[in-house]
Amino acid sequence: MLIAWGLFHYQMFDLLPYARDAMLMSIREGVILVDASGRVAVVNQMAQQLLQKPADQLKGRPACEVFKDWPQLLRLLSEPETTRVDLTLSSIDQQRYFDLTLSPLIDPYGRLVGELVLLHDITRRIQVEDELRALSVTDPLTGLYNRRKFFDQLEIEIERAHRHNLPLSVLMIDVDGLKEINDTLGHVVGDEVLRQMGRILSQSRRPDVPARDGGDEFVLLLPSTGLEGAQHTARRLLKEAARAPLPHGAQLLISIGIADLRSGDNRDGNDMLERADQAMYRAKASRAGLAIAAEDSETLPDKGG
Repeated sequence: MLIAWGLFHYQMFDLLPYARDAMLMSIREGVILVDASGRVAVVNQMAQQLLQKPADQLKGRPACEVFKDWPQLLRLLSEPETTRVDLTLSSIDQQRYFDLTLSPLIDPYGRLVGELVLLHDITRRIQVEDELRALSVTDPLTGLYNRRKFFDQLEIEIERAHRHNLPLSVLMIDVDGLKEINDTLGHVVGDEVLRQMGRILSQSRRPDVPARDGGDEFVLLLPSTGLEGAQHTARRLLKEAARAPLPHGAQLLISIGIADLRSGDNRDGNDMLERADQAMYRAKASRAGLAIAAEDSETLPDKGG
C-alpha cells in the first residue's frame, strides 16, 4: 500500500512515458521499434534524420514500406537472433553507410513481440578510411598510382601473363629538362608539367596501369600487349606530350623506353623494368625519344612528329 501510494502521489506512472520518450530522443543512434505485426511502432528523432523522413511517414507504416530501399534489413527482420551488420544505402546523389544492430524483443513467455533496430551513421568514418587508403597508394601531385601500388599491380599482371601465356609490356617515361624548367620558370611550372604528364597517362585504356615512379619518371604497364602494341602507345604519348598546353612557353618533352616480359624474367618484374629503364636512357642519350629493349637494342628515331 505504501508503494502504491508513493507511485500515485509522486505521479511516477505519468513520468515514465515522458522519461522514455526523452531518453529515446536524446540517443545519438537511430532507434526504430517494429512490432509483432511488422509495423513501425517507435522511431526517434535521429532515426528520422537518418531516414530523411518525418515521424508521420514512419510510425504505423509497414516495415516493408519504410525499408523498401533496404532489402538487406528486411531480410534480417526475420532473424531470430541479435544481428550486427554494415549496411549501405544508395540514393541518386549520395551513398551512406550504417552500423546496424537488430535485436528481437521477447516477452516473458518466449513470444516475439517486436524487433529493435539501432542505426549508427558511419558514413564519415568510411569516407576518411577511403581517403587514407587512396593516399597510401597514389601520388599526391599527379593522382596516379605510387611506386608501391604499381609494384603490387605489376606482380598481379606478371602472374596472369605467365599463367595464360599472354604478352605484357612496360614503358619507362622520363620528363626531359625538368630541372631546367624548375630553375628557370619555377617549381610551380615544373609541377604543372608533371601534372600534365599524369593527365596524359591517366587517359590510357582501362587495363593499363600508369604510375609515377618518382621525381621526373613515370611508368606505364600494358597488360596483354606485346612490343608492337607498346611501340604504338609510346608514339601516341610522344605526340600528346608535344601538344600539351603548358604555361610560360614550357614544353613537355619525354623519353620512353620499352620492354616486354620474357620467359626468364623474375616474378617481381625487376628484370623487365631494368631493361625498360636502360632503353629509356638510350633514348634520352640519343635524343630519339623512343627506344625498345629488344635483342638488337633498337632505338627508334621519333620525337613525336
